[in-house]
Amino acid sequence: MGAEMEREGQIAEMVLVLFARWALPYSQQCALLQVDSLPTPAVGGFQVFSVRIKGRAVRFLEIHACLRTLFPNDIDLAYRWMNQENLAFESKPIDYIISYGDVGIDKVINYLKLNFN
Repeated sequence: MGAEMEREGQIAEMVLVLFARWALPYSQQCALLQVDSLPTPAVGGFQVFSVRIKGRAVRFLEIHACLRTLFPNDIDLAYRWMNQENLAFESKPIDYIISYGDVGIDKVINYLKLNFN
């Protein structure tokens, strides 16, 4: 169980780094993870936190992997994409996900996989 908790903590830490690279304010980060506050590494916070949000965190990392595949030579575009207006969502993908939750995440992932792979 210790190794699994450590891996989950790593997933949580990776998604928080990703959110920072997507230049998301604290309020959007919380909204995306559907929490009131973000974890800190103190006292096993990443491990405890990640158990609750592991599924969502992995899906955000999947979006990032799709974007890195789509834009292998432009990492800045891969990081900006979530915050750019997109006609498919009639908003920014990040705002779409906040508005529609898991359905929004699914739609963004499907859009990236169907339209660009």
